[in-house]
Amino acid sequence: MFVGRFNNNGINQMHNYKKMLFHALSAALLSVVGPAESLLASETRPNILLIVADDLGYSDIGAYGGEINTPNLDALAGSGLTMTNFHANPSCSPTRASLMSGTDSHLAGLGIMYEMRHGAASPEQLAADGYKGYLLPELEAFPTKLRQAGYHTYMVGKWHLANVQGGLAQTIPAARGFERSFSLVQGGASHYGDSLAALPSPFPVGAPRHNQHALYTEDWNIGTELPADFYSTTFYTDKLIEYIESDSADGQPFFAYAAYTAPHWPLQLPLEAKEEGSEWQRKFQSYQAQYEAGYDALIHRRLAKMKRLGIIARDAEYDDWAEYGRGNGIPAWNSLSSEERKRKAREMAVYAVMVEYMDYQIGRLLARVDQENTVVVFMSDNGAEATSPRALWNSIGVPADSGNEYENLLRDSAGTGDYNGYDNLGFPGSYFAYDPGWARVSGLPHRGYKSMTSEGGISVPMILSGPGVRSDGALSGAFGTVMDLAPTFLQLAQADSPVQELRGESMLPFLAGDRDAIHAAGYGVGWELLGGKAYIEDGYKLFALDPRHGGDGVSWSLYDLVNDRAEQHDLFWDPGYAERVEHLLQQYERYADDTGVVPYP
Repeated sequence: MFVGRFNNNGINQMHNYKKMLFHALSAALLSVVGPAESLLASETRPNILLIVADDLGYSDIGAYGGEINTPNLDALAGSGLTMTNFHANPSCSPTRASLMSGTDSHLAGLGIMYEMRHGAASPEQLAADGYKGYLLPELEAFPTKLRQAGYHTYMVGKWHLANVQGGLAQTIPAARGFERSFSLVQGGASHYGDSLAALPSPFPVGAPRHNQHALYTEDWNIGTELPADFYSTTFYTDKLIEYIESDSADGQPFFAYAAYTAPHWPLQLPLEAKEEGSEWQRKFQSYQAQYEAGYDALIHRRLAKMKRLGIIARDAEYDDWAEYGRGNGIPAWNSLSSEERKRKAREMAVYAVMVEYMDYQIGRLLARVDQENTVVVFMSDNGAEATSPRALWNSIGVPADSGNEYENLLRDSAGTGDYNGYDNLGFPGSYFAYDPGWARVSGLPHRGYKSMTSEGGISVPMILSGPGVRSDGALSGAFGTVMDLAPTFLQLAQADSPVQELRGESMLPFLAGDRDAIHAAGYGVGWELLGGKAYIEDGYKLFALDPRHGGDGVSWSLYDLVNDRAEQHDLFWDPGYAERVEHLLQQYERYADDTGVVPYP
């Protein structure tokens, strides 16, 4: 039995005293205007630092119940606000499109990832503006408006919004409002300097890099080479610090966007982990020993910690949770051979070190900014990834015997070759993703994974801290989405709105404690990706699983997310919910019409 109640009505009760104290002090200091209005009236506009992790699961970091050591993110949560009901889009570039535009991904051109246009999209979708696979040029990315308002704008890491089949120079970060940028154009790549892309890319022959190579840009320079000692998380942090410090004396505020590619596959360790006797080698070995207990045991440990932290209700029951994966092809840990368990434990250890190392680099970044005058936002772009590289390559038509670099790597994935053999797993030359059993743990307490419209695909960690944010380390179950960030940042910067209509709403009144919710009752949000659908309004969710994951995209379910975030109890056919079902079906159809959703083949 499962009863998965979340604290979904504002601030968690365990923090009520701190909340009362915060408001009492605020009232004494701000007798005329509220905290949000006071911040906007200040002559000193805050810096804004946005940090996005790639494919990080909901429960991976310590503040959300994970065993992975993330002291800097945990401290950020302790000094600010932790959101337990924040939503992104089901996959990378649709989330980033909504982030940059403040609107639905279809209206921004990312109803489908550009990689999936080759083999997964219908002719009708390919002809529609909402499925171009890049951020439409007629939209204004919010950094453009921040820069016009006097902000320095910096970006490092994964971009994944460019038109790689034409008009590349008009769609890189430098063309979308970023004063300085160092970006990976595609959706993923080797974390080392070999520039191997995560997926074959449809770059035309004659581009600086094409086929299986990653493409990097610095400012307007396309095809930037990487240093020999490149490791993504370190390099992106160094670059962003360099950009921030280069303008630190002029007194202008900045917006900085750290779009890390960790822990997106290929899972690869920082180079320090290969140094004999190093701190990171010891951490790696420690995680390996810890994960030998397996993913089934880890489920119960994480859920217990999530209850202690208040991420999920203390009386939530998950008695059948270890069995959930069996129906999804995940074998019981104890049914695996000793060699299989050993290898899978190492895979998860590589993932954990990547997450902890990202936290370490985030700590370096936070130490170099004025946190008294910097609003810091941390989130993941979607849920945990459970799809293997081979399955993704199949979906875009990579031939099984192509003989390219990808296939050579894949042939070693069973551990029979030098690169992906056990002893080199996680080091230069290896190329793999972790097991779906670990992805199930990463996404706890939700069902489903990245690319699904279930909560496991769209519910993400979100931490906010800094001026104008309640600073009592509270938890909130208020509903919010990635579309709310652009209007929030625009209001913080006192910048003009972009030309497109914003479908999100500024979070400032909520963050300051002036309101208990981001959105008023009756506010709803829809999702669609590759035939998967969802619509959330007032705590209820209409959901249809996509064909790629065993659904048909038309068989609906209804879930009460306040009491069932794991989506186990389908209320769709319950007569007591008939009116709500009818209302939400109408709302989804209105959403699909308004945003130009094209039916999936």
